[in-house]
Amino acid sequence: MFWGADTARLAQQAAATQLDATRLETLLGALERAALSVAWTGPDAEAFKVQVRAEIALALKTSQRMHGLGAELTGHADEQDDASQGDQGQGHLPVGARLDPAVKDDLDSLLAEALQDGGFKDWRGNSRDLDALTERLAELSPEERAEWIAGLDDEELEALRDAMTADGDGVLGIGGNSDGSRRALLDQLLRDADPSDVERISELFPELHPDGRGGGDAAQGTFDVNPDGTVTPPGEVVPEDASWRDVSQGAYGDCVSMATMAMMMEQDPGWAADHVQDNGNGTVTVTLYDENGDPEPITMPKELPAEDGQVVGAGRGPLAADPSAATWPSYVERALAIQMGGEYSGIEGHGSPEVGPRLTGLQVETIPPTDPDAAFDAARAGEPMIAGTSVELAEGDTGPGDWRSQHGYWVDGVSTNDSGEEVIVLRNPHGPDTPTVELTREEYEKYTSSAEVHHD
Repeated sequence: MFWGADTARLAQQAAATQLDATRLETLLGALERAALSVAWTGPDAEAFKVQVRAEIALALKTSQRMHGLGAELTGHADEQDDASQGDQGQGHLPVGARLDPAVKDDLDSLLAEALQDGGFKDWRGNSRDLDALTERLAELSPEERAEWIAGLDDEELEALRDAMTADGDGVLGIGGNSDGSRRALLDQLLRDADPSDVERISELFPELHPDGRGGGDAAQGTFDVNPDGTVTPPGEVVPEDASWRDVSQGAYGDCVSMATMAMMMEQDPGWAADHVQDNGNGTVTVTLYDENGDPEPITMPKELPAEDGQVVGAGRGPLAADPSAATWPSYVERALAIQMGGEYSGIEGHGSPEVGPRLTGLQVETIPPTDPDAAFDAARAGEPMIAGTSVELAEGDTGPGDWRSQHGYWVDGVSTNDSGEEVIVLRNPHGPDTPTVELTREEYEKYTSSAEVHHD
């Protein structure tokens, strides 16, 4: 026997190094575009541009070196795995954490309290008992949680489901379970469970499967979304090259949510990796934010609503063309459906004040269309901003370019059109190849209903 490197940690570090290299390249690209888009001419301007390009090229060498180091770490991990297999699997000994009998007794006692009516003692209902179980599970290691969950039989899980589903009200209707507390307990049950236990829990808890029916997206001409099953795409949930280009609105009318995801990914290319995690056991955890702006992890089985074997939600087109495409937008969309009432129809038709804080944890400030200067200033400063187009147009007026009514766009800065006018650039969440919309100040006032800036 011999002790070797922790190959899982090596692989994680390799992925993190590659991801940070990609982030650096994205930031350098944004910096270059911002620096070279300045309306400035003359010898000094040309000298400035030459210097910018030289500095960017130098910095890119750092990102290339990081990619090389990431690849080197991956190679070391592969070599160690090969060596471990050659030693009949003894090269790396996983550290297991067997559940201490005292801890198991403590958990069993908390479960029993959550499942029974304690009479006047539980005058606020069983919500506190369920929360206590959640908090105790959160204190365990992943291995300990998985072992305790594996020891629960179906009858115990069914009883727990019934206790969680009940209102849990106490005397005079005081207290009671909240949707947030239910989601928190399900997160603890699912995140580290054995795949076989994930299947059991998935079958027993219907709230893990939001109703996939929806009204559709009028801006795309999709209506009456009615999935006939589910699919689990085989691709990476968050690949190393994840970017805003992964966002492609599906058949649901949740353009503002899709635009917000893309906006956050342009602001921070690591946003998806920070908020979406494939747990490797048939579940995905998406971190949204609650009404207080606190992170709320929502863990769910990996399947997605589908019709005729094709995903109907986020990524519908790209996933139909390539089932191995990134799926993180699909799971963020599903987490929103779970958080906002358990139905995909519940995430349709909302503006930034409703969905923005859930996705970003940030406050939303509305800029009316009558104040284009404020919108242009925010866009020029690179602030995260969504623009809506819920306006009535005169007959025969179809708007500029690929403009669409009753739609949400994310703002991608300002530019200059062929006439030399400054324009605000809107990107459509229908997909990365959808044309941008450029609006002058006059057009901004006429064709937008509002803009929402997201900030701390």
